[in-house]
Amino acid sequence: GDVENRILNEYPSKNVVDIRNRARELAETFGKTISIQEAEDPDIVKNFVNLSILLAPHVTLDERMRKAVEEDDTPLSVLSGILRTARIAELSSFGRIAEERLKVIERLDEVKDCEKTLEIGPDGLQNLIENAPWLIDPEWAPVTANQSLTNLRKAFEVYYRRQTGCSISLSNFDDPNRKPDFVLASQDGIAQIVEIKRPGHSLKNDEMRRIVSYHQNMKAFLCDPGNEEFKRHFQDFHITLVCDDIALRNSELAAYDGYVNSGKLTRITWSVFLARTERVHQDFLKEMQRQRSLAVERENDG
Repeated sequence: GDVENRILNEYPSKNVVDIRNRARELAETFGKTISIQEAEDPDIVKNFVNLSILLAPHVTLDERMRKAVEEDDTPLSVLSGILRTARIAELSSFGRIAEERLKVIERLDEVKDCEKTLEIGPDGLQNLIENAPWLIDPEWAPVTANQSLTNLRKAFEVYYRRQTGCSISLSNFDDPNRKPDFVLASQDGIAQIVEIKRPGHSLKNDEMRRIVSYHQNMKAFLCDPGNEEFKRHFQDFHITLVCDDIALRNSELAAYDGYVNSGKLTRITWSVFLARTERVHQDFLKEMQRQRSLAVERENDG
């Protein structure tokens, strides 16, 4: 697995000898757990080496923190070392996440135009957004464990049915028999309504009327004095529409323009949708490499 060179390439600084040692120890530990046949598989070996490199700064940070707690008088130099190790651990973790996300983006770009790709359902595009909201905005984080959002979904389903006489599903895809009308996510206190259409689709009047209904009822729901508790967690809402073209007329077109001009709705095409998040994650990887190079240069100058 070219362990030594890969570890040195990942952590070249002379100030992180302890991290390199931990990575080597982890690789040796993992190596003892695999069979001879597995050791001859390049993919298995590569995964073990990757895991050793990823975990090394975290293990080192844990050891340094434990030693610092045990000492009555922790020197400033020790604290500086802890912060430096924490920064390396953070960059390493985020770098690995960015790499994996770029693979997801590449795969999505391959399958999005497939005729079997659906908008809704357990294997559809909406489910993908539910589990990977960073595709819409790289700053969004998964919110499936957010109890406030779960409560909002359930309460709004009841409210919408009572106000319109129509049922609406905001399921988090646990039930394959339910097909969600749209994805409801949350970011920074904003309820995010995400409507995603297949690549090449043009938004029609009947689809815009549903969006108008979502907008009007969500606005009324959050402004209802009886829903003050939800207002504390979700100060506002926003609609994101992933759709390549618009084929609206008359009042539906006027409504669409009004939402866009007021900032309540943002439409992004599939090309922008994929290119934007890919660029952000590539920029992060470049910045991580730049910071690593700067650290080495500072040491060489010293």
